[in-house]
Amino acid sequence: MTKNIFLLLRVKDWLKNIVIFFPILFSSQLFNTFHYANLLIGFLSFSILSSFVYILNDIIDVKNDKNHPLKRLQKPLANGMIQFRTAYILIIFLFLTTLIFIYFFPILRLSLLFYLFLSLIYNFGIKKIPYLEIIILSLGYVVRTDCGSRIISVESSTLMLIAVFSIGIFFILLKRFSELNLNIDLVNRPTRNVLNYYNKNTINFFTVISLIVLSIVFIIYIFFVNYLLIICFLLIIF
Repeated sequence: MTKNIFLLLRVKDWLKNIVIFFPILFSSQLFNTFHYANLLIGFLSFSILSSFVYILNDIIDVKNDKNHPLKRLQKPLANGMIQFRTAYILIIFLFLTTLIFIYFFPILRLSLLFYLFLSLIYNFGIKKIPYLEIIILSLGYVVRTDCGSRIISVESSTLMLIAVFSIGIFFILLKRFSELNLNIDLVNRPTRNVLNYYNKNTINFFTVISLIVLSIVFIIYIFFVNYLLIICFLLIIF
């Protein structure tokens, strides 16, 4: 039961919220331990909110997930390992917890509300619009990164936000590519309907473009702002 709840919460995907720590790296304050407690609170708040969004998405997409060759086995709602009643209890608890963060931590308020707004318009419409859905998902990474800047009281670097947006685009495109590689029968067994509008050549093209943009931004940042980021650049390219 506990394992299935963790799968429903998608705890492993909380790692995506690590972008909230990017500003302390880009601003050369990595060893300023004063900010870490607040950054951890920000990380936790976005993790809870993202779990709320994941469960909401699973509830909305449960019929499509049952047609998916992998998701019907992996997702607790699709395979029946978690009852809808449990999912609704969890989603209410997560939403109320998010409201607590919004109320008691004003520095997080705008970022959490904007992320929630992006997530809701994605789940209730944008997810059906090709390419725009990728942009909206990538903006979620930008929001979390900017929240990290607010927490440490610095202005978000435009170059940093472009880099994060490019990383988001890159990984989401790879996910779409992997979904196309499953050779799903999109007509008779609908899973993610937007996949009908994608093809591998186009995704490959935009994946390369996003990686080029990311590389250019990092090179500019390394040469003109902080040469120590060359270490991060090498790791990202790898």
